[in-house]
Amino acid sequence: MRRGRDTTRRLAMLSTLTFFVLHGAADVRAEERADFETCIAAAMGRFERALRRNPGPDAPDIRLLSQRDVLVCGGAGIQSCDLQDDRIACQAALTAEHDALTASILSALPEPDALSAPETQWSAGLYPQMWEIARGSSAGPDCSGQRPLLEAWCDAVEANRRLASAVMTWQLARLLHAVPSAVEAGWAAPAPPPMPTPRPGQ
Repeated sequence: MRRGRDTTRRLAMLSTLTFFVLHGAADVRAEERADFETCIAAAMGRFERALRRNPGPDAPDIRLLSQRDVLVCGGAGIQSCDLQDDRIACQAALTAEHDALTASILSALPEPDALSAPETQWSAGLYPQMWEIARGSSAGPDCSGQRPLLEAWCDAVEANRRLASAVMTWQLARLLHAVPSAVEAGWAAPAPPPMPTPRPGQ
């Protein structure tokens, strides 16, 4: 039984690593890789710009919901820690940063019964489910029993996943006009100005 759980954990970590390799730090512009906070600020800035095209809380554009940017930002941070002298301490600090931000977001999200939005399948159906998932807890320590470095890496990956779930729930609440922007709520810094798109041949 334990062997099966260990295999499942390794496969989960391998799939996450594959995501980071295929879609991770290389997709984050150089100016956004300065730190995790800057990367998240840029991601939420892109979301707010896309939000201008949202039809409104009665028919929100659910295609704007995504965990990808948060996973990319977290992947860049995790990869950066692998280049540090004390990789375990760096991953532990990153895990703490993720979990603190997750707690801040969850504390500011309205409970489903208190959601100020028109009653639709999104506000009455999807939001309560995402709200519960974002607050879900694991059945046990998912990363225990690994070598110290791998356990620290796994902890950071799991913390990033929790954060991604919280951010996507915030995005839905934002689409429903039930919460302010992340900057106004105080859990994200203002986004850096977007870089100009290079012209062909430059």
